[in-house]
Amino acid sequence: TFTPKDPDAEAYIAAVEAADGEALEQGVRDAYTTFVVSCKDNGIWPFMNQCVLTMGARTVAGAKVPLRGSAPTTAATNYSRTAGLKVDANQIDTNYPNNTDPRDSKHFALYTTTPGGVYKGVIQNVGGGTSFLEVYIYAGGTAVTLNSSSGSTLPQATANTTMLIGGTRYSSSNVIYRINNGNHGRTESSTAPQSQDIGISRTSGDIYDGRILGWSFGRHINPNLGTLETLFATLKS
Repeated sequence: TFTPKDPDAEAYIAAVEAADGEALEQGVRDAYTTFVVSCKDNGIWPFMNQCVLTMGARTVAGAKVPLRGSAPTTAATNYSRTAGLKVDANQIDTNYPNNTDPRDSKHFALYTTTPGGVYKGVIQNVGGGTSFLEVYIYAGGTAVTLNSSSGSTLPQATANTTMLIGGTRYSSSNVIYRINNGNHGRTESSTAPQSQDIGISRTSGDIYDGRILGWSFGRHINPNLGTLETLFATLKS
């Protein structure tokens, strides 16, 4: 199958190979290129201000190379090229401040294999405290907020399932969340976002022990997050 060349994909592949200290297989290169080209073809690329793909690279160093935006910081080393990065208490500091995007135009998307069990702090501010962007899995549901002090409740994330957990705010009162391969519209008044970096997992207490395969932050995504989930899934395959 012919894979078209793309300058952004080529620059990313070169950076990953430099961090790995070794060339990637052609199949992995093609998968990265297809992901980038598909994001552009589907109108998603301009709205991804940070995107990190923690799969495919040979090393953790390569996996932390950003496709777009700043590089994250984490001491996590439990990494698999096909299964992703297991963070546990080594919280990922995305180095992406929550107030980078407009109050009423923001998305977050975490492509992850959920763990078994409940009481997992998936996303919150680095440093803890009250967070206006948060995902917390508990018995019977998933608590979410996106630039809001009120938040919403979604179904509990299905255990041991690879999925996109995310949301996209497109007005001062409307958010579309995604979990368990489905969309959930919510009415949720917006609150000015905080300046702390967005963190994935926690340093202690209810840590998230799922595997992280990639994420994206940026402005509101239209089309919806289901398209991005499909592209992540295609990359993983």
